[in-house]
Amino acid sequence: MKRLTLILVMLALVGLSYQSVSAQDWPTGPPEEMKQLEYLVGVWDVEMEWNMGDTVENWVKSTGTCTYRYVLDGAALEMLFETEFLDDSFTGLGTECYDRETKSWQMSWVDNMGGRLTLYKGSHADGKAVFTGTDVWQGMEYLSRITSTDESKAKFDWTSEMSMDGGETWAVAGKAIYTKR
Repeated sequence: MKRLTLILVMLALVGLSYQSVSAQDWPTGPPEEMKQLEYLVGVWDVEMEWNMGDTVENWVKSTGTCTYRYVLDGAALEMLFETEFLDDSFTGLGTECYDRETKSWQMSWVDNMGGRLTLYKGSHADGKAVFTGTDVWQGMEYLSRITSTDESKAKFDWTSEMSMDGGETWAVAGKAIYTKR
């Protein structure tokens, strides 16, 4: 009987709190901030270089495409990246959205080589986006930072950096130029 009483009290509390929430308190549809990313929608050609070692001679070049599209009724932006890398097909999938509750930008990334989901938080301001997350490479956890600069409707520069010392120092792991078709 005590259990049934507890369940009924919990349901009543949930019902009361639900009734006090109005549509104004719980907005639906895509956040207005998502409109900031409209320029990305479409297909982009990508010229990329990856640092494959500790010296400047170990950069590997590749070209590919990146397709951006709104998903979930515009609440998120999906990015599909495709290239040939080290004589193999490399495909990655990212999503980006604005969390209106925390007032922060969020991004996720997964690809066919790592098979791991990486989550990032970041910002967009003045033609620049910066996102930071935690990743793993050869069993070691590190900070990963993705930066886009000189953003326009026609082109932007992209850099991937990693820090093995908690953000004290950063090493460039990859860089690219995105050009819209």
